Amino acid sequence: MRAYSPTETLFVAASEFVPAHACLVRAGFAQDKDGTPLFKYDPCGSEAFWDKQSIARNGEGLRLFVDKNGQVWTEDQIELGA
Repeated sequence: MRAYSPTETLFVAASEFVPAHACLVRAGFAQDKDGTPLFKYDPCGSEAFWDKQSIARNGEGLRLFVDKNGQVWTEDQIELGA
């Protein structure tokens, strides 16, 4: 069976949370005039922790799914069909 949104759009993905650490330039820290820390991202990217990934949930604890148009829906909005 396939899963559809209430607008009859096909679901194509589950929204996921993947924890990661963004690499920073070691000597790239400063402060703005208000004392807020500023930093520069290292172009090497981020280190993702794939073994900790999980499906994203909304504030009510419902899992989130994405339709082919990029719209996010909760699991209680899924309609099954052919």
